[in-house]
Amino acid sequence: MSREIAYARIRKSRIVVPSLSVARADAARLGGEVFNENWRGSGFVACNAMDPEGNVFQLREHVA
Repeated sequence: MSREIAYARIRKSRIVVPSLSVARADAARLGGEVFNENWRGSGFVACNAMDPEGNVFQLREHVA
């Protein structure tokens, strides 16, 4: 298996946060970014974020 194929199989990390809006402010303060596009799933709202090194991951906030 090539290195590129192996890398493509890595799943994106998911981090559950109490509040996407607080995470957005914290990320900006620390040099990262939480992207504006949100989507809903069953019991959560999610969006993608990026750390200062360019790694992309998903943030989720539980909703009732």
